[in-house]
Amino acid sequence: MGRHTAALSPMQRIRRALAGVSAVSMALIVGTISTQGGTYALWNDSLPIGTGTITSGLPELVIEGFDGLDHEYTLLGLATSATVTVANEGNVPLHGFDATITVGDGLADLLNEVSIYFTAQNSSTPISITDWLADTTLAPQQSVTYTAHTSVLSGVLTGALTGNQVTAQVDVTAQAGTSWSVSDRDSFTQSVGVTVDPPAEDFNMTFALYGDRAHSMDVAWIAPPGLTHLDQFHLQINGIQLPDSSSFNWPHQTVSTQDVPPQYRPTSVDQTIALVFTVTLNTDPTVIAQGTIWVIGGDGGDFYFINVAPTAAAEAAEPAPAGAADEASAAHN
Repeated sequence: MGRHTAALSPMQRIRRALAGVSAVSMALIVGTISTQGGTYALWNDSLPIGTGTITSGLPELVIEGFDGLDHEYTLLGLATSATVTVANEGNVPLHGFDATITVGDGLADLLNEVSIYFTAQNSSTPISITDWLADTTLAPQQSVTYTAHTSVLSGVLTGALTGNQVTAQVDVTAQAGTSWSVSDRDSFTQSVGVTVDPPAEDFNMTFALYGDRAHSMDVAWIAPPGLTHLDQFHLQINGIQLPDSSSFNWPHQTVSTQDVPPQYRPTSVDQTIALVFTVTLNTDPTVIAQGTIWVIGGDGGDFYFINVAPTAAAEAAEPAPAGAADEASAAHN
């Protein structure tokens, strides 16, 4: 007679099924939900990969480097840059990136004055914040690196925002599969320094003469980011503004000896006079560049630019002020 086998009750069947779940499987589940790192989200969507399909995973997005943009804008520091990285540190692909910059602390008005753009490695093409990561797809453990650039116009240094500070938050989100998203945040703090007088030494300006002595020369200066066309600048000699020129597309201007104001033209051979060139913006008196060059008298009332400081001998040859000779003669008599 065969053995009689009693049918299992529903509770017995549940207990036997639970016994089949190994401790290793349970550890894997716990380990998956306790992973630490950047911002992440559990994902149980499905995504075709080749001939297989991922049905679970852990997306993790990390952005960093924006603290390198911490900066105080000053006359000699109207721009700054930093290397930033966006990394997929999870185990599923990320796509559909979006980036925004908002004010976390401080004045929104200051953030509105800051221009920000990105450049890819080995490229100078500017990319706006909205287009920065628009076409990016990152495989697991893949990252991309960019240079972030920020700048202000010098007018901010003399406006109501002088001395103010703002903290900006950069938020990046990405999609995993079709219904899950991950995000991360970084931030940077910038301020506007108190305006000071231009330094006594020359800065941000160069001269190109056509020979040791020349009747004309090219004056070039470093323009604040975002400004390139010449008609946005004013060029002065010893505080006297020269006629504006818009014949070039970068910040420089050709100046001839005929552009030198009459009161600063030598009247005798080897007389030297210093010319201090300054550049301001059309709408802002702040000096953004300064350079010193000299003119020296020649024969027949002619005079030339020279790009080296005159020697003591040349300075000694400078004529005495009007009336000095008469005073000397009277003293002698």
